[in-house]
Amino acid sequence: MNQSSSHTFSGYTNVPTASQALKYQLSKDDYKIPEPSSKNLKRIGSLDQTTFVEVGTRLSLVVISLLRYMGLSLSPESKILDWGCGCGRVLIPLSKRLKVQLYGCDVDETAIAFIKANLPNINSFVSGYNPPLSIMDKYFDSIYAFSVFSHLPEKEEASWLEELVRITRPGGVLLLSVVGKRSLEIQQERGSNMGVTWKDVEREGFIFKENPIHRKDPERWPGVTGNYGLSVHHPDYIVQEWGKYFTTIKIVEAGAGGQDIIMCTH
Repeated sequence: MNQSSSHTFSGYTNVPTASQALKYQLSKDDYKIPEPSSKNLKRIGSLDQTTFVEVGTRLSLVVISLLRYMGLSLSPESKILDWGCGCGRVLIPLSKRLKVQLYGCDVDETAIAFIKANLPNINSFVSGYNPPLSIMDKYFDSIYAFSVFSHLPEKEEASWLEELVRITRPGGVLLLSVVGKRSLEIQQERGSNMGVTWKDVEREGFIFKENPIHRKDPERWPGVTGNYGLSVHHPDYIVQEWGKYFTTIKIVEAGAGGQDIIMCTH
C-alpha cells in the first residue's frame, strides 16, 4: 500500500450503460423474488417491496455494466462480495443475471438469516462492525458496496478500505458508493443533510456528522456498534486519500441514482 498519493481528480467518468441501467423497466419476472419482512425493508431504507425490487434490480444492472466497463472478465469461478448486503436488495437480482459465486455480508443478523433461508446458493455471513473479515487474502475478484461508506467516520473508513484491498485479488475491481454533491443536494431537499453544505465539503474534503439514532433505536440498527452517521466526500478527497490504497480510481457521478460510485483497482 502506498503511503502517499499523487492522484488528482480529472473529472467524472461517464458510463452510458450504467445510466441506462438506472432507467431499466422491470418485467413481471423481476418482481418474483422472496419478500423480506417490513423491519428488514425499513432498515435499508426501502419504503415497500416494490421499491426494494426496483432499486435492487437497477443497481444490479449498474454493477454489471461497471464491471464490464472496467474490463473484469467473469466466469463461474469468479467470486463477488456484496459488502453490507442487507437482506439482498442487489444480491437477489444479481444472482438471476450472473453465473458467478456470490457472497454477501452484513452486521444485521436478521438480514443474513433471511438470505440463508431464501437464497442458499449465496454464501452469506454476519460481519463485525469493524474489520477484519474471516476471509483469506486476495480472495475476491470484485467487491461492491452501496450506502456503507456514506455512514462511516474517517478512521473506520480507512480501516475498511485497507481490509477490502486485502481480500481483493490484484487487478480486481471494487465499486463503492459515497455521498457526493448530487446526493447531498437530494438530502438537503429532504432535510436529512444534518446541516452539511457542499461549501463545507469543498473546504474540508470529508465531513462526518454522527447520527445517534442507532443508539436510541438499536432494534432498527442491529449490529451497528460504533459511530454511525452521514459521511460526505469531495472527489479531490477521494482521489488523494483513497489513492493511498488503489492504483486506479474513477468516479461516476450519481452512478447509484444519487450517490457517486467509486470504481477502483489495486
